[in-house]
Amino acid sequence: MDERIMERYDLVRERLAEIRSEQSSTAHADGLFWCQCASLALGEPVNDLQFADFGRCRRMFGSLTGMYCCILFTQLLMVPRWKGEGQTELCCICAELTVELFLMCREEENASAVRDTMYWFYSDYCEQFIRWQMEQIMQGGEFCFGGPMMLWNRNGMSREQEHAHRNDFGLYMGNRFQERCYHAVTADRKIAADAVRRWVAVLKQWSDDTGENACAVSVTDAQKQAMERLCSRLEAWIVSP
Repeated sequence: MDERIMERYDLVRERLAEIRSEQSSTAHADGLFWCQCASLALGEPVNDLQFADFGRCRRMFGSLTGMYCCILFTQLLMVPRWKGEGQTELCCICAELTVELFLMCREEENASAVRDTMYWFYSDYCEQFIRWQMEQIMQGGEFCFGGPMMLWNRNGMSREQEHAHRNDFGLYMGNRFQERCYHAVTADRKIAADAVRRWVAVLKQWSDDTGENACAVSVTDAQKQAMERLCSRLEAWIVSP
């Protein structure tokens, strides 16, 4: 394990413990949310999943910021698993994002700033998340719901929540992110073509907002085009020598 990652992780865990202690004594309605986020980011499971509900988070933080906070919470549900697998870098990334978003919400930053922070975190660390997910697929594991970044198990998720998660996948489909996704998947020829095919199939499903796949709020044309471009490039990579 890289010593720099361990140093980062040790520092951020100290801050998370402070946040949990501070928020456990606050009378604000969002105190429980940040306590639970801190616990998850420390690799400790929680039994109360009320904050995986978009409606509750939107009422607490506002429409857009609430959506991003809900996404953070559902992402953090993976951290206890990663901790058990020894995936320290993924745990560290999520812990640092949790601290950053906590500070932004405390300072009442606007929703676009929260969105941009999430985008840059997941874009910058795209390779690490995708490498883990491809390893799971090649080992016969279930595709974790939410695309290359939003590693979320869809079991127990309502149809409305599933739609909301799929819609917000477009948050991460900027050109820079698309390039990093492609290079992360194709950088290692040991990644099996079947794993990439499964990944492409899910991306295509999300880009189709008609018929049974219709979303409560349709993905934008730009989001669909970004997903289609990524799928086309990956399909070409699969059949290349």
